[in-house]
Amino acid sequence: ALAEIHPADIAQIISGLSPEERKGFFGKLDLEMAAETLHELEPEVQADLISDMDKEQAADVIERMPPDEAADVIADLPLEKAQEILGLIEKEEAQDIHELLGHEEDTAGGLMTNEYLAYPPGITLAETLERFRKEAEEIEAVYYMYVVEEEKLLGVIGLRDLILEDPSKSLGEVMHTKLITIRADANQEQVAELISKYNLLALPVVDDENCLLGIVTVDDVVDLLLPPASRRRRRRM
Repeated sequence: ALAEIHPADIAQIISGLSPEERKGFFGKLDLEMAAETLHELEPEVQADLISDMDKEQAADVIERMPPDEAADVIADLPLEKAQEILGLIEKEEAQDIHELLGHEEDTAGGLMTNEYLAYPPGITLAETLERFRKEAEEIEAVYYMYVVEEEKLLGVIGLRDLILEDPSKSLGEVMHTKLITIRADANQEQVAELISKYNLLALPVVDDENCLLGIVTVDDVVDLLLPPASRRRRRRM
């Protein structure tokens, strides 16, 4: 029955329970549902639930979350518990979380995810579509694909172009090169302003060398409109 309830609704139920009841209820969820529900909870409830779990179980849940959501949860844990959990998570995923935790709260780097689709300019649209079908399932939200060479952001292509353009053309031929980007240390107001001004679904975050670090999605900006207690927070570790 729980599998038929939306994670946001489960989170609302959990929030109304006592700490002991929360623990029992959360423990009945399968790992996928637990990961989705955890993201919907307020930070202090997230931290309480994860702190009460044994480290192996906590790592299993957090490993199933997108890296930006996982970083938000890890950031609110006691340092020792956070390090234990990160030590049990698959190395590549733990590295993604570490990178996100290194950015200041309320900056583009603190809002971004480093989970996105990026391809070299020389492959055809047919090859891109084939890769997309294999890889998109692992990404929380796919709005654009980024064209990258030696980590530098060259362009972007949307799903519409990927489907409608001649499949024999290369990404480099059809990509959009007039890019709107932002630096990782820009504040969240600047992020929201750019996404709103240019009607973007996702905003690339780059460094001084124009290397792609991550993206801020429109749902992250919507989250900024929520009451402060409901916002996700990150801190340095």
